[in-house]
Amino acid sequence: MRTRPPRTRARRSALAAVAASAAVAVLALPQPAGAAESSPVGFGGGTTGGGSTPAVTVSTLDAFKSAVAGDTAKVVRVSGRIPLSGQVDVGSNTTTRSASSTARAS
Repeated sequence: MRTRPPRTRARRSALAAVAASAAVAVLALPQPAGAAESSPVGFGGGTTGGGSTPAVTVSTLDAFKSAVAGDTAKVVRVSGRIPLSGQVDVGSNTTTRSASSTARAS
């Protein structure tokens, strides 16, 4: 003698859909960053920037081009607005920072 009514096809399909969506939800949860927490990964992952080198503050395009040239470690602070024209080649081991909230190269 049955104590429960027989399951219908619709009820089985609904249960299967719930189980499938639960499995997808578990798989889609964000995973911890892992290696990225201890070291940079991907493009620019090995960059060092200027490190603790004293900053040089610039406010003209010529001074900016001169300050970012070369591969020695350097930190360049941009003061004010520097209108850029053409390509500016920034050397390796270079960190650029804004001297204020209004400073920008455009």
